[in-house]
Amino acid sequence: MKPFKTHRQQLTILRGRGLRINNGSKALRILENESYYAVINGYKDHFLLKSPTGKNISPETYITNATFDEIYELYSFDRDLRNAILEYLLKFESNIKSKIAYRFSEKYKRASCIFNFKELYT
Repeated sequence: MKPFKTHRQQLTILRGRGLRINNGSKALRILENESYYAVINGYKDHFLLKSPTGKNISPETYITNATFDEIYELYSFDRDLRNAILEYLLKFESNIKSKIAYRFSEKYKRASCIFNFKELYT
């Protein structure tokens, strides 16, 4: 487990690794609202220098002119895309469940009312 770092310390570490942070206040708010792990650890790989074998260089170093804003934009795009897809997946799930329930009830008319206790005991 890594030791605790404040958001300001996290930004200092990122700057030390070559990441440009054009607006420190904005980056600080983003880390406070979204978390370092979600934004940086989830999306940094596309912005890190690689060895000839394709592995990240150690210690981690960002490509020239990579910015915090670019990483955050990629994070935001991915989040928006997931949310858009989720909306339609939920609609699709509801539609399929409705169709399955209807067809099941249509085929097994008696089974569809088995939990109607009044009908069971009359």
